[in-house]
Amino acid sequence: MSDGAERDSRPLEGLSFREGSEELEAIVRQLEGNQLELEESLKLYERGVRLLRQLQGQLDTAQQKVTVLMGELEASEDGNGSGSGAAAGLGADGSGSGSGGSGAGTSPEEAGLS
Repeated sequence: MSDGAERDSRPLEGLSFREGSEELEAIVRQLEGNQLELEESLKLYERGVRLLRQLQGQLDTAQQKVTVLMGELEASEDGNGSGSGAAAGLGADGSGSGSGGSGAGTSPEEAGLS
């Protein structure tokens, strides 16, 4: 399976979220196929774990950015007196849960927006 070997040599940092997701899906299909030797299965599994961590990090970063932007939007709406963020059921962190989701209190610098 040279396809898997080629994937193993590609650095994760350069992958877009879509590319990483597609590669992870391909790894899962290969592992579920039960056609690989143990060693190759382990290599693919390790790559899949690294991909999953990378993708989760990208999602976390995106969530922090959205949270900061929603906070800025709410602050500007509050200054104008409209307050439509609260009327839409959004929490103070912009998560929609009203219970302080992940990234609450995240500064623009922490979210990579500076």
